[in-house]
Amino acid sequence: MSLILRDIETEDLAAVLALNNAAGPGIVPIEPQRMQQLFEVARYFRVALYQGELAGFLIALSPEAAYDSPNFLWFREHYPDFLYIDRIVVNSRFRRHGIGRVFYADVLSFAEVRY
Repeated sequence: MSLILRDIETEDLAAVLALNNAAGPGIVPIEPQRMQQLFEVARYFRVALYQGELAGFLIALSPEAAYDSPNFLWFREHYPDFLYIDRIVVNSRFRRHGIGRVFYADVLSFAEVRY
């Protein structure tokens, strides 16, 4: 398995948006402007590439993010410090490869070491 996790780049946004909006009922579809906003305010926004193809992404935000999601705002009201996972999406073709587990391990390491 050739899996690479890396920070998102501007050029990835259209593909990430398409993957998000095709993910199904567990992930709320969003408009391009909302994805751009997440790109600008996210503390952690990484993509997974499986053999060079976009396999998934994870977005997490810290308390100072200019973001109006009700769930995020609840965390902001109740906790002084946190890293909020807004969404994790894995392309259905790459599910059962452990990509979600790799994302969660990576974001946990990010939160413990860098945040």
